Amino acid sequence: MPRLLAALAAAALLAGCDRGPATYRVAGTVQWKGELIAKGRINLIAEDGQTAPASAEIKDGRFELRAQVGVKKVEVFNQRDKGFNKVMNQHTYANEVPAEYNSETKLRFDVKPTDDNVLDLNLPQK
Repeated sequence: MPRLLAALAAAALLAGCDRGPATYRVAGTVQWKGELIAKGRINLIAEDGQTAPASAEIKDGRFELRAQVGVKKVEVFNQRDKGFNKVMNQHTYANEVPAEYNSETKLRFDVKPTDDNVLDLNLPQK
């Protein structure tokens, strides 16, 4: 009997667990000047500031992340290898994507309540 009560209590606790807000898959590609971004990052930030941001690594031009529903500001960064820095004793990287596509972005994407959201970007936009 104690095991049954313990099992019922555990089931009740699990049933009441909050898994957080629903998120949906967003996947796509990112190009800069006609070439897939080899390495970088993409951020989706709620335009109204009411939901958590989502972020993913861009690798070989592709990314996949999970985000909450709503209109998001899209930030794109790339990491171009500038070579080995002897002073820092490591490779250094630079972001070649200008502020108009990251810190000052006007790019927007509306995440829908489906796992079929596709965001393909070909930057710079004209």
